[in-house]
Amino acid sequence: MKRPPYNQIEQYLDEGIKEAVKILMENGIYTFESCEGKGEGKYHGEEHCFPEPTIRFKVDNPYDCLIALDICQKNNLCVLGSRFCFRRVDGVLDKPFGEITFIRHHKTGTIFYLD
Repeated sequence: MKRPPYNQIEQYLDEGIKEAVKILMENGIYTFESCEGKGEGKYHGEEHCFPEPTIRFKVDNPYDCLIALDICQKNNLCVLGSRFCFRRVDGVLDKPFGEITFIRHHKTGTIFYLD
């Protein structure tokens, strides 16, 4: 399955997470779910499905999570954690995926550190 280019999906992304999705996509990470998270501030609200900004992405092995983490850190993203995950679908383990969660920087109010 070929990933649509960023400019075709940008309009569907939460404002507070879209730049991080773009960075990962530009570096070859196939993202499939993202959310800017709940909270207070310009881009946050109770209608979000994750408590903190989160991006999920396809992986072939656990090392793909480290690659995504490295990309985020090189691009000044405030990473809270990186996980290699499995979930059950109809009682059966589904394919694994990666998940990165972010924290909002106390000075910028975004998921980016100051330069």
